[in-house]
Amino acid sequence: MTLTKGQINKLAVQELRRRRVDAWVQGNARTVRGHTFKGRPGVSDTIGVQLDTGVFVACEVKTLNDRLSDAQRAFLKMVKEAGGIALIATEDRRTGNMVIMDYYEYINQPGRNRKGDHG
Repeated sequence: MTLTKGQINKLAVQELRRRRVDAWVQGNARTVRGHTFKGRPGVSDTIGVQLDTGVFVACEVKTLNDRLSDAQRAFLKMVKEAGGIALIATEDRRTGNMVIMDYYEYINQPGRNRKGDHG
């Protein structure tokens, strides 16, 4: 089974909430009466706060064929360096299930280069 980005995002929000993260999908662009407002490039798809610690959580959603952009890598690295939790939600190639992993674990997987591209 191949999961869509929307399916992964929905499952990721459910799992993050189970882990006591007040998480929500971050709409980074919108149009109102013909005007387009765009937020900061690279901001993760889902963000939130870990309720027990108050730590900021950023979770980027990637399908099996998606790649992290330079802006997304920079944002997740900044979150980690500032003491936040940077995560990737994706599909496990073996099981077809949604998995959430640490950003550094994701980019250091076999078959991915240092920039986090799939391979």
